[in-house]
Amino acid sequence: MTRQRKESRQPIKVLFDSFLQPFSKELIGSVGTRQMLYRAGPIFRSMFRWRPARGNRIVVTGQLLDMSDPGVSVATPAIVLLNMRGHVVHAVTNQFGEFMER
Repeated sequence: MTRQRKESRQPIKVLFDSFLQPFSKELIGSVGTRQMLYRAGPIFRSMFRWRPARGNRIVVTGQLLDMSDPGVSVATPAIVLLNMRGHVVHAVTNQFGEFMER
């Protein structure tokens, strides 16, 4: 079951960002891959960012989850991602709240 959510103006909190963690021997091979977990109210957003072996693009995948009702998928018409260089990327979630943008 999916439901549409009204726009939320709640502050976004960073719960985890792999770039803020010290490097360990296990992570040396995954340099360039970034894992992030954010929360805005009851909505959690997990994201993975990586650069494919070939090409100069970055791939971002993730999923939205509403912790107030985890059995219901969060389907939104669009997700807007902004990088540090000011580039805006639009992504759309599927029926499970998952998204991917290349």
